[in-house]
Amino acid sequence: MAEIREQRSFISFWTTWRKYLNAMVDAKGAKLLCPASENIKFAEIPNGFTAKPKWPICFQALPQKGNSTTANHKLVVFIDGSFTFLTNAANPPEIHLVGVDSNVAFFKPKSEGKGISLELLDAYHFDHFVEDPKLSIPHPIFHAQRNIRGDDLFPQFTESLNSDPNNSMVIGNVAQEQKNALFGLKTFRLPTPQIDLFSLSAIIAADHLVDKCSHDSTPYKNFKAFLKCIGEHKPNMVHVRHQPPIRANAADADNRFVWQWYSTH
Repeated sequence: MAEIREQRSFISFWTTWRKYLNAMVDAKGAKLLCPASENIKFAEIPNGFTAKPKWPICFQALPQKGNSTTANHKLVVFIDGSFTFLTNAANPPEIHLVGVDSNVAFFKPKSEGKGISLELLDAYHFDHFVEDPKLSIPHPIFHAQRNIRGDDLFPQFTESLNSDPNNSMVIGNVAQEQKNALFGLKTFRLPTPQIDLFSLSAIIAADHLVDKCSHDSTPYKNFKAFLKCIGEHKPNMVHVRHQPPIRANAADADNRFVWQWYSTH
């Protein structure tokens, strides 16, 4: 029963978050392909469940910067992520978020005949460390690596594109040699705040949907409302809980959430 309640809470939060995100994208004349709440996949695991969207979120005609206006400066960006929830031994039992991972990939659209080919520009994945800390002390609890995680993501990007019945975009072929040249040193781990899918959406919004010089503009006001929306849902939906043996000081800090790293004026 507790798991069903938490899954309903996740769906409710997803619906609200999606509404705010869509408002920001619309205000910039971009396009959002984002699974609705009925397309959230829940999978049972021992003493808990995982949650993730059926396909990645896709931003189309996304400005390279908040004040970009030319068609040559438009991007297609995918974000994806999963969430792991476990039940503790409390009475009544409580369910907490214990693991997250996420990905972001940037593509440049190029016209090809009657369609559009997407050329991979850059990608990052964000990990949450859950290993034995006695064996992996150099491994930051939250960290980023510059890479595309798994070739299975490319079919998922295509699935996202095809959720639009009018889609004319295709993912261009990327050979392993091209990936190696693009990403360079893929083993470098950059410690970060907690960057889950919701955090990624805030970063994309801040860097691509808001003109920092237009504090009174609709996009800027929408961004502030979006941060508030995420920040008011800190409980189980976004707050990774750690057992004492694997805590790091920063992982328990109140300011480790991405949406707290932006000005609220």
